[in-house]
Amino acid sequence: MTKKIISDSVSNISTRHIEEAADYSAKRKAHKPIWTKLGAIAACLALVFTISGILFPFGSGVTVAAYAYETNEEITTAGAVMSAGMIDNSGELSGHPLMFFLSGKDIETVRFSCKNQMINFMDLTEKRDEYGNGQNFTVSYGENASEYYFLLIDWIPVFTIRELISNADSTIITLPYELREDIIVMEITFANGKKETKAIHISLRDDGTFFATFDDDYIISEEDDFINRPDSEAIPRDILYGNTEFTATFYDKEQNEMQEEALWYNLADADNILVEWTGMTPNTVRLFYTPAGTETAEQTQLLMTKVPLDGDSKVILSLSELDKTELHGHFQIELTYGTKKDTIDYNVLYDSNHEPHSNQPENENPVDVIFSVSKKYLEDKGLVVEEASLLEYTWTNAVTEMLVSKDGVVEQTARKLILEFHENTWEVITEE
Repeated sequence: MTKKIISDSVSNISTRHIEEAADYSAKRKAHKPIWTKLGAIAACLALVFTISGILFPFGSGVTVAAYAYETNEEITTAGAVMSAGMIDNSGELSGHPLMFFLSGKDIETVRFSCKNQMINFMDLTEKRDEYGNGQNFTVSYGENASEYYFLLIDWIPVFTIRELISNADSTIITLPYELREDIIVMEITFANGKKETKAIHISLRDDGTFFATFDDDYIISEEDDFINRPDSEAIPRDILYGNTEFTATFYDKEQNEMQEEALWYNLADADNILVEWTGMTPNTVRLFYTPAGTETAEQTQLLMTKVPLDGDSKVILSLSELDKTELHGHFQIELTYGTKKDTIDYNVLYDSNHEPHSNQPENENPVDVIFSVSKKYLEDKGLVVEEASLLEYTWTNAVTEMLVSKDGVVEQTARKLILEFHENTWEVITEE
C-alpha cells in the first residue's frame, strides 16, 4: 500500500491583513512632529476604515471584526451571512462558518466564552499556548498590535453536527434552539486596566448557512451562567502539534477489509473508510477528492467532514450515499489540529465490472512498470536501452530519461519520454 503523508501548517489570513499589520507597526516606530503624526494617523485610519472596516480606536475602545474563512466577510451590528461555511441536513460541514480576530490597541487579555458550541484558538505567530477545542479560555495579547491579526478564533458547531449525524430524524429545521443559536462573549482587559465586553451572535438558518451579528456593548446578565465555567487548561505546543499517526482502511459492503489493486481502490466495492489515529483527538476529519490528471487545488472537492468527540480514536467515513460512478482520481483524508494538518492520499476509481486494473502483478513496483513500458516503447523502434532514469513521477504522470544505442552506437543525447496512467495502465504519450 502506498501512502503519502504530509504535515504542514497553514494560515487562513489574507496578504492584505499581513500588509496592514506591517504598516501599522511601521507607523508606531516613526518619529515625526506631533501635528504631522496626528494628520498621518487620521488619514491612515480613514483609509483603513474605508478599505477593510477595521478601525484602530482612540482611547480605550476596541473594535472586533469577524471574517469568514477565506472570504473575509466582516461581521457588523447589522449582521452578515457567513458564506465561507455551511452545513446540510446530514451533518456535513463545509468550510469554516466563522473565524475572526480582534483589532485594537493595547489589549492585555481577552477571555472567550462560547455558550453552546466549541471554539478553537490558533496563534499563527506560535508564541502563545493553545487549547484545542474548548468553550472558555483566556488569551494573552500584548502590546504588539500587529500580532492581533494572527490570533484567530474558529467557531465550530460540534454539537449541531453530532445531532444531525447521530439522529436520522433530525434536520436543520427540527433542531432545538440551542443547536441553532450561539453566542461568543469576549471580556476584554486593556493595558490601562479598563475592561469592556463584546459579543458575537451566531444563528443557523434553514438553508444551512450561518448569520452572525456583532454586539459592541454587551451586558452580561444572570442568565449568562456559561461565562462562569472554568477556563480550559492550555495544551503545550509540543503536545498539540507533536507527531501524530493515523491510518485509513477501506471496507466493502460486507465489512471485509479491501486491498488495493495495482495501487488503486475500486469504489464500486467500497462502502466506508475507517480512520484511526493515536494521540490527540483532531478537531475535524475531512475527505477530499481530486480528479486524475488535474492535481490542482482548484479541482479539489470537499466530500465530507466529521467532528470526533474528545477522546475518540477513530471515525467512519461512509461512502454509501456518495455518487462514486464518475470518480477516478485521488482521495485525501485530512486530520486538523489547530493550524496543523496531517493527510494521507489514496488512488481511487469506479469499475463496476470488477476487472483487474492493471496487467501487472499487484505487488509490482509502479516505477518498475514505468521503466518497463519506456523500454518496450524504445525497443519497438529497434533501439537498445543502455541507461534509464526517472525524472518525475506522480500518480498519473511520469517522465523518464533513456540513453539508447542503435547498431552498437550510443546516441550522444538521452531521450526523454512522457508517460501517463491511462485506462488503468501506463503508456508513453510523447517523446522529447
